Parts: sequence; C-alpha cells; structure tokens
Amino acid sequence: PSKKPPSIRIVPRRFKVGCGINWDESLDAQLGVACIAPQQRQLKSLKELRCRYRSRSADVEKSFRARAKGDQVIYFCCHGVGASFEDRTRLEKTFLRLNKAEAIKNGDMKFWTRGKGLLEQPLVFLNACQGGQMNTIFYESIAKELLDLDAMCLIGPQIDMPGVFAAEYFNRFTEKVLKKASKTSHVGPAVRELSQEFYDSNSNPLGFAYSLYRGIDSHIAWG
Repeated sequence: PSKKPPSIRIVPRRFKVGCGINWDESLDAQLGVACIAPQQRQLKSLKELRCRYRSRSADVEKSFRARAKGDQVIYFCCHGVGASFEDRTRLEKTFLRLNKAEAIKNGDMKFWTRGKGLLEQPLVFLNACQGGQMNTIFYESIAKELLDLDAMCLIGPQIDMPGVFAAEYFNRFTEKVLKKASKTSHVGPAVRELSQEFYDSNSNPLGFAYSLYRGIDSHIAWG
C-alpha cells in the first residue's frame, strides 16, 4: 500500500461517482425478503452514480487485479462469515460469499492487488445480510485488509443484519452521502444521523450496530 495517508475527498469524474457494486443477486430468494431489489431501484435512481455490478467472485478478482480502478465507492452486499472470539485460529475461514459456489477469502484481495493500494482510495461499505458470525474477528481480517489497501474509510455492521434492514440502511446512506442534493454528505455525520433516525422514528436500535472505521470526514466533493 502507499505511504501517503488516505484522502478524505471523493472527486466525481464528469459529475458522477464510480461505484463497484458486488453482491449476491440470489439473496432475495434465499432470505425470502426484498433485499437486493430495493437497492437496485435506489442505485438506478441516483443519476450521480456510475455503477458497475458484479455477482461473481471472478469479476471481483478481475477488478482487484486492476486495483479497483474507477471504483471510488466499493459496496459488498452478500453473506459473510468470520471466526468466533474463542477460536482465533480460524481466521483463514473468514470470507465473503457472492453465491453458493464462490467465496472471497481473507487474503484474496491483498493477493489480487499484489499488496499495492487501491487506486481510488475508495469508500468501502460491507453489508452482510444474515451472514453468519460477523464479529470483531471478521473486521480484523477482511475489513483490515481493505483498510491496509488504502480504503478511505469502511462501514459495516458488527452483528448479523436482517436483509430488509440492511437494504434500508444502505439506501438511506446513499441518500445522505452519494446524492448531490444532500445536506449531510460527510460519512461520519451521516452514520450518526442514521443511527438516531432509526431509533427515534422506529424504535429500532440496529443502526447503532453499524461501525465506521477510519474516515469520519470522508465526503463527496461535488464542487
């Protein structure tokens, strides 16, 4: 990774933010709830974004071998599995799964990029929908790997997240951070506001389970 500190600004190119959307398109069928579909509608409605969609680990690998060129925002919505607190020897089994046959394991992204930093120093959002044990060990591996590869910041839940809520949280996050007309735009305040809004309006504490790692001042510099 580069020696320079990560930037806190994403500068749109030709008025659009490049997004790498990596997800399991079969989640809705697996979970029996609408998770991917509402996010698809949301992303298509945001004209400020230029999205590349990937649903196979081979496509994610191709992107990372190019050091995720063009992906100013990287989003994962899929299953994720981490080792338990009691069994720290199972770190090699920490992985993201885009479908039943393919997994992105701890260390893969570092290997694919040859240990070099991601070119865009992206904002990374990990959204694991009912994905197994998503605990601190998971973030000590997959998330740390992305931060070590110069991710600007990283957001992710600390617990198994119901698919419906995961989708709603991401959609509201994009409204605040990735929409040009938003008055929030900075990641730190957006995460704080979302946690409070879900609790105040719906008595739902799940928003507090989303943690922000590095980059509290990260934002889109619309100019």
